[in-house]
Amino acid sequence: MIHSSNIKYISGLTLLELMISLLIGSVVALAVFSVFAAQSSIMLKQAGRTLATEEGREVFTLTSNLIKQAQASSITITKTSTSSTISFLLLSDIPIWPNDIAPYTDNAIQFSWTSQGSVANQILLIKAAGITALSGATPIPLAGDATGKNTKITDMSLITQGDGSFRYVLAVESGSNLGPVPQKTFFEGVVLPRN
Repeated sequence: MIHSSNIKYISGLTLLELMISLLIGSVVALAVFSVFAAQSSIMLKQAGRTLATEEGREVFTLTSNLIKQAQASSITITKTSTSSTISFLLLSDIPIWPNDIAPYTDNAIQFSWTSQGSVANQILLIKAAGITALSGATPIPLAGDATGKNTKITDMSLITQGDGSFRYVLAVESGSNLGPVPQKTFFEGVVLPRN
């Protein structure tokens, strides 16, 4: 005969306890995933803004420094709501990029920007032997992304001031590959070309 004192009870979890544990684990995992997704979105947005800001600062510095080398009397500005063009002459016979290959005769420079067409959201650089030759020269993409997936140039303006200087404004935006919400950054400065 077996006495009840000799029977050992095996302790374990009931089905209800297992289901409650599984539910609590699922809620914790969902919370961790939600926090991770939110942090990833913030990091992607910040990375896009940083990239657009760095690229914008580089092109603003490059173009404004080149406009500072322009002959003030040669600067021509064409601006509409969807495009802008800045044309000017550098001093001839002086090696200034992009006219840095001897005999330094491509001293007519043009920056153009448009918000429409196959070259939208880019700054194009054109150099030629004279202002009239700019219209037939081949443009070179200088900055921006025509697909809209990376850094986009959303505006470029050169505004004449009364004192002979120019207010230069460049607007950039992070593209669709750089975050879910576009981030705009504006660069602005006063440019005083050569007299």
